[in-house]
This record gives sequence, structure tokens and C-alpha cells, in this order.
Amino acid sequence: PTCAGATTAIAGSTAVPSQRSSAAAALGGGADPLSAAARALPLAPPPQVAEEEGTSGAAWWALSFQPEGILLPGPVLQLGFKTEVRGHRARLGLYFGNLSHAPISLSQCSVTSGSPSALALTAAAPPGTLLPRGQALMMVQFELHAALVEAPRMAIAFSDGVGGSKRLLVRLPVLCVRFLQPWPIPADEYFRWWRTAGLAEKQANFRFSAAYDAAAVRKMLSETVHLAVLQGVDPVAANTVAAGSLAIKSGAVPPSESSAYCLLRLEVNTAAAGGAAARLTVRSRHSGVCEGLVSSLAAIWGAVSVALP
Repeated sequence: PTCAGATTAIAGSTAVPSQRSSAAAALGGGADPLSAAARALPLAPPPQVAEEEGTSGAAWWALSFQPEGILLPGPVLQLGFKTEVRGHRARLGLYFGNLSHAPISLSQCSVTSGSPSALALTAAAPPGTLLPRGQALMMVQFELHAALVEAPRMAIAFSDGVGGSKRLLVRLPVLCVRFLQPWPIPADEYFRWWRTAGLAEKQANFRFSAAYDAAAVRKMLSETVHLAVLQGVDPVAANTVAAGSLAIKSGAVPPSESSAYCLLRLEVNTAAAGGAAARLTVRSRHSGVCEGLVSSLAAIWGAVSVALP
């Protein structure tokens, strides 16, 4: 959904009457030439405020683990992405598409990190012009230094060649949970780590949007989310437990207590009326890991929509 931009008008100050009359008298009386000159100046248009657009809600969260997708569907400018993650580094390819029959001029195209000390980035030069029905590519390199909650943002300003202009903000689905790696913790150690004091926790209750398939859920956790799915841990066969840790540059790895590890537990009631009911719980030393994992998976499995990071 498109949010309407807000404009702000700043009221000018008014001179004190005695000062204005004194100035007029000093210049020979009559109308104040300063006031006349001020009235003759054209009013500057209010600044255009960037509108946040693009994929939002559960659909955006569902992109958090997808290797590619559409962030801005149009109608004039389309923005897609492809990602590749290796260890603590990620590459993001941003694909610009001009869906119109007129050239597009991009006057601004910048990517910023919500926390540069946690997620460092280097962006290539953006495209300046898109020909009618044309495409362009912009590459962005990321490096994870610490867990974080915020998603990076792209600010775009463009004109469509027929008198229209727009400023947009688009959130990029590059959260710290994209940098997860499996932690094959022994089954008899899982609940000892689960009960560690001081862990952050995030929980969501939902119903699966489609028929519950335990094998498909575990395959996704293993191959897409990159967690180690642990067998023989939970006494309830329908439940799933998994473990992983963030690949952080120069960061500790499990079983170090200072590592950015996370533990996941999915409890499923397949006999619930109206479809399989689930409770998803994630525990970690970092709230950003809990928020990212629970919000993304609840969106994928149950179409749960929460505020964007």
C-alpha cells in the first residue's frame, strides 16, 4: 500500500511594527521597501517527502529467506532482487526495470544500513537513466559484524520523462537471520542451552495456511533457513526443534557462551479444529535473531503480518 507523503510549510517570521516604521522613516517614509521586496519573492514549493512503498506485511517477511523476489512491482519502476550468502558476507543484486514507454531519470539511488557497525555495506554506482522498457543492475555487498534488528533501506528519486517525479523508500530483505549456519548440538544438550539464563525470547501462535507437512517444514528449516534440525529431542513426534548460529565476522561460534546462537522449537497440534495450530518459539542471546526468525517463519507458514523492521 502506498502511504501519502506529508508536506511541511514553515511560517515566516513577522517584523516588529516599530522596527518596520523606523526603517521606512530612515529611507524617506512611505511603504517599507523591504516588505514590498519580500512580497515579490516567489514562494518555494514544499519539499517532496519520500513515501515508503513496495512489498509489505507478511509478503515482505516471506522474502527474508527467499533468494530472489520483487520489492517494487511498478507501475512505472520495478525493483527486483537476488541474493547470495556465504558465511558472514552477502551479495545483493538489485534489478531496476522501466515498465513505461518513456525514459526514467534516477536522481538518487542510495542504500543505507540501519546499523552500519553491525551490517556494513558497499554499494556499486547506481544507474542514472533507464531507457523505455529497459533494465539495469546495481550490486551491494554486505558484511555482518553483529546481530541487528533493522533492515537496510534504499532511497530512490526518479522522474518519468513526462513531468512526473517521485521519491521512494524501499526496505531490503537482508536481515541478520540470512547469515545463519547450522549448529548440530547433541540432543541431550539442547534443553540445557534452552534454559540458559538471560536469553531473549520471541513467540508466535498461528494456524498453517496450507495443510501441515512436517517433512516439508523440516526441509525448509534445514535447506533454506540453514538450521540444524535435531532428531530425538522433543518427546512429541509432531514437534520440531532446531539450532543454529550467526556467521559473524571474527565472531565466536558455539559452544562458546558468547556466540550468537539460537534455538527454535515448533509445537504443532495437528488435531486442532480449522487446521493445524502452531506455537513457534525462538530463544537467543540477541533479540534481532528472535524477531527475524519468528516474524519470517510465521509469515511464510501462517501469513502472519507484523510491523516491518
